[in-house]
Amino acid sequence: MPACSAACATFSRTVAAVPAEVAPLRRAVVAFAHDAGVPPLQLKDVALAVSEVLTNVVLHAYPDGGSPGTMAVTACVAGEELTVTIADEGVGIATSPPPPFGLGLTIASEVAGRLELERAEGGGALARLTFFPRG
Repeated sequence: MPACSAACATFSRTVAAVPAEVAPLRRAVVAFAHDAGVPPLQLKDVALAVSEVLTNVVLHAYPDGGSPGTMAVTACVAGEELTVTIADEGVGIATSPPPPFGLGLTIASEVAGRLELERAEGGGALARLTFFPRG
């Protein structure tokens, strides 16, 4: 992942992992990407992929039905590349061997240039979406 420095645009927000937070957080990431110069056609891909990964967190990261945990989103635009990282502190995700993706992560992997999944240190999962310039 490209390092975010003071010279590149960054976004960061942490919210409760509940359904009502998915749309506002997706809109905030898309607004950030728009303001940072991501082309309009690519913004649709960003919106779809971010929405799918956030929904995946809400549905699968905290399955015990207790208090919802959190989902944290960071985004960085460096040059023409946008990287969006979504992290949670939930049950984590199997990474070896890689699990077959469900529909949401399959969609996200198709519209993003790259989708990387890993276990987060201390528990939880981390999804990194990278969007490259089209063409």
